[in-house]
Amino acid sequence: RPVPAECNAELHTDYGGAAVRWGLTHHKESAADCCQACLDQA
Repeated sequence: RPVPAECNAELHTDYGGAAVRWGLTHHKESAADCCQACLDQA
């Protein structure tokens, strides 16, 4: 499933700074699922 445009996805990136949810314990099956989790949190 494609990543929604509102996620502004950039492949192979890793940003520093504070995260909404700690990634080491918050895994998703796909980038689209990850995007949706962020949208749900916002």
